[in-house]
Amino acid sequence: MKNLLASSFCSQFLIVLLLTSCILDEDNSAPNIEDQTFSIAETSESGALVGTIMAMDDDGDELIFTILSGNTNSVFVLDPVSGELTVSVAGELSVAILPSYSLNVQVTDGTDTSNATITINVTEQGGGGEQPTPTSESFESAEEVREGLVEGYALFRNFVEYHYLFDAVYANTNSAPSGDWDAVHGHTLTSTNDKVLKLWEDAYDLIFLANNVYNSAQDLLSGDELNEVQGQALVMRAYAYHIIFIWFENAPVEEEFPESEPEFVTRGEILDLAIAYLDEAETLLPASWTGEDVGNFSQDLAKALKTRIYQLQLSIQSGSYANVMATAGSLISGANYTLSNSSDNFTASDAEIIGGFDISSGTSFESVFPKGDYVPISRYSETLLLNAEAMVNTGSLIDALNVVNDLRLRDELSEVMSATSQELIEFIIELYQTEMVFEGLDFFVLKRFELAENDLSIEAHRLLLPIPQEVIDNNPNAFQNPGY
Repeated sequence: MKNLLASSFCSQFLIVLLLTSCILDEDNSAPNIEDQTFSIAETSESGALVGTIMAMDDDGDELIFTILSGNTNSVFVLDPVSGELTVSVAGELSVAILPSYSLNVQVTDGTDTSNATITINVTEQGGGGEQPTPTSESFESAEEVREGLVEGYALFRNFVEYHYLFDAVYANTNSAPSGDWDAVHGHTLTSTNDKVLKLWEDAYDLIFLANNVYNSAQDLLSGDELNEVQGQALVMRAYAYHIIFIWFENAPVEEEFPESEPEFVTRGEILDLAIAYLDEAETLLPASWTGEDVGNFSQDLAKALKTRIYQLQLSIQSGSYANVMATAGSLISGANYTLSNSSDNFTASDAEIIGGFDISSGTSFESVFPKGDYVPISRYSETLLLNAEAMVNTGSLIDALNVVNDLRLRDELSEVMSATSQELIEFIIELYQTEMVFEGLDFFVLKRFELAENDLSIEAHRLLLPIPQEVIDNNPNAFQNPGY
């Protein structure tokens, strides 16, 4: 009888424990976690913080985080206790390959679990780190001016790489590297498109920083250093403005700090100003650099860009072929450059490089750029083509034919024995499209030779981009390009 009583008591005790346990479980609250979004630059190093995933538990229980899915190639690491999300391996992130990640993240308090989608947008940044932000205040020391110039080169590199990619996609030389480039490739851009806004903003970020360097240097530097720093800042300004002209034509010109309501100027004024900048830069910059300064902007780069801009003037019935031939002739007669053995895969020491830089590693631009690890700003090939085009239009057909054949033979094409002016222009277009591909001129070549509308099946107003809506909304002096 005792054993039965003991057995009965034990059974009742176990039932009470189970019921109590069930009641306690029913009172436990599941963790609270919502969908969250973070951004990370594609150039971020290993260990870089993406963000901290936030979750709460009403019962105060310790929470444990886990990535269930979406972490392609294990590019992210999630700390199970703190919720900190970091980059696992540098070089894995690429806007071109995968512009965003959707992580299915689970959080548990040991009893209940909750899930959320954590979206990580990969952003375009050049060369390892955050893109410099130009200051809107004058530099206060010579060292700040020097550092500003270094930042200017970083902004310049980022701008050139973005522009080259934008140009190649818009000209359909390259396919859309990811879905957010479809409107660029398909020519369906609107004034609210973020790619258009980035092109505009990157140009003006470079201009504002160059303004600051140029103006501050006047009071803080002297002698050769003053000339050299101001000359390099002027090249940055001119380059940015001539790209603005190519894509937008009408835009504000600012030579100080950003103004809230700057006046828009005509397309001719923009090019006149860019040429004036390069004229001044040519007087300030050295013919060449030595030591650690090799690769900085030089007199010859100012001349080469000026040759290109003289050709841009002709596209709006301004300027003259004589200007093109004079500046091109100055570079050719200087005998500092010759054609390389091939038209791609350059290095800084190649005989036809007038200006350029090493490509930014780990970027979407690097993943699609077809010409190796060095990015030309200007090459002797372009100078020769600009000169040949001017020769054709001024009747010097034999001289133009000789230039065309030099380039054709370099590219292992047959020599042309004779050609009419129209045939020469067609050969020159062909060489532009093979020689200069993916160097920021693909669309403008189509545009100025009146091929873009037919070759790309676009309407006439698509020869220009829309002025970003943000600019229109914030500046009563701004006006939209026709058709948008």
